[in-house]
Amino acid sequence: MGVVSFWVLFIIMLIVDIVFIFNKKLGVPDFIVVLTLMALVGIVHSLLVSQLHLYYYVSKEATHVYFIFYDIVVYPALAILFIRFLFIKRTVRYMIIYNIFWICFMTLFELLVVKPAGIIVYTGWRIIPQSIYFYSLAYPLFAVYYIKLKKLC
Repeated sequence: MGVVSFWVLFIIMLIVDIVFIFNKKLGVPDFIVVLTLMALVGIVHSLLVSQLHLYYYVSKEATHVYFIFYDIVVYPALAILFIRFLFIKRTVRYMIIYNIFWICFMTLFELLVVKPAGIIVYTGWRIIPQSIYFYSLAYPLFAVYYIKLKKLC
C-alpha cells in the first residue's frame, strides 16, 4: 500500500507544483525559499533517515530513492502553498494563526495520511511530540525568512 500511496501523493503534489508555477507568478524570493527548503529538507532527512534511522520512506531498501522524489516534489509543493497564502493579511495575529494552522495541518497530515498509508514508516520518530516541535520551529522561521527575502528583492 505504501508504494501506491506514495505515488498518488507524488502525482497530486506534482500537479500542485505545475499549477502554481504556471498559473501564479512566482518571484525570485519564492524560488529562493523553495530551493532553500529543498536543501534544508535534504540535509535534515539525511540526518534523520541515514544517520539516526528514525524513519524511512516506503521501504528500507529503496528509502533514498523515495526520499529524493519526495524532497524534489512534495516539499516544494507544500512550500509554494505556504508562501502563496502567507500575505492574505499582514497582521501579527494573522501570521500567528496562519503558522498554527500549518503546524496543525502538517501534524494531522502525518497522523492521518502519511503514517497510515505507509508513505513514511516511523521507527524511532514520534509524530507527537517530535513533529509538532519541528513544525513549531520550522514554519515561523520559514515565514520570517520569506518575509525578509521579499523585502530584499
